[in-house]
Amino acid sequence: MRLDSNADAQYGSLGGMLETQAARLGDQLAVADCRRRLTYAELNEAVGVAGRAALAHGLLRGDRFAVWAPNSVEWRSEERRVGQE
Repeated sequence: MRLDSNADAQYGSLGGMLETQAARLGDQLAVADCRRRLTYAELNEAVGVAGRAALAHGLLRGDRFAVWAPNSVEWRSEERRVGQE
């Protein structure tokens, strides 16, 4: 997937882009590490779960937070969650 300067206008957010890709490419591989492989549909669901957990713990839009983790499928879920609306 290629990003360009029109991505915000086209998708509205990183989360919007993931939702679009999940609808188009649902069963295709999105991310993988040495332990797990997730399709676009599975990654979109994992991002939603992480987003709901962050909201339940009081994180609000515009808040700052950090993720300190090794490269993994879970880290990619967090990275994508940040871009959700």
